[in-house]
Amino acid sequence: MTLTLAAVGAVLAAVLESALWPHLVVGEAHPHLVFVYVVILAVVLGAEAGLTAAFVGGLALDLILPRPLGISVFSLLACAGIASVAGRGLDRIRYVAPIVMVFVLSFVYSIILATLAAALSSAAGPSDPFARLLPGVVYDTLIAAVIGPIAVAFRVRRLEQDRVDW
Repeated sequence: MTLTLAAVGAVLAAVLESALWPHLVVGEAHPHLVFVYVVILAVVLGAEAGLTAAFVGGLALDLILPRPLGISVFSLLACAGIASVAGRGLDRIRYVAPIVMVFVLSFVYSIILATLAAALSSAAGPSDPFARLLPGVVYDTLIAAVIGPIAVAFRVRRLEQDRVDW
């Protein structure tokens, strides 16, 4: 059931991202809603949910947006794998872990997307990627700062309810 909800949520995030892309621009920063969703799921629920959401959400993004098929899937799968592995080590700061992972992996996601898009087309890659990507990274981190702790709180509460008290 969790994997089905992860896939459905990824498709909804992809539809929201593609529909709201021109309307949620702040300066030159665009939100990556599917990316934020995937990383939060990978940190909070684990690798299976994160990888499922990454595959389904990336496929939905590639089909909806004018991108070569597979670059979003590859980028999201790489980030979900890293987030699930690194998320296990961040148990002590579990409420901040999704925010930290989104901040770090947003650079990775954007650079992989830009590199693959440049490799598959005749265009050159960005000249100064970090300065160009920083507003989007901050935007994604702010979204994760709102959603991440809420997701962790729901997960912690559910685990406490499932535990049997003697």
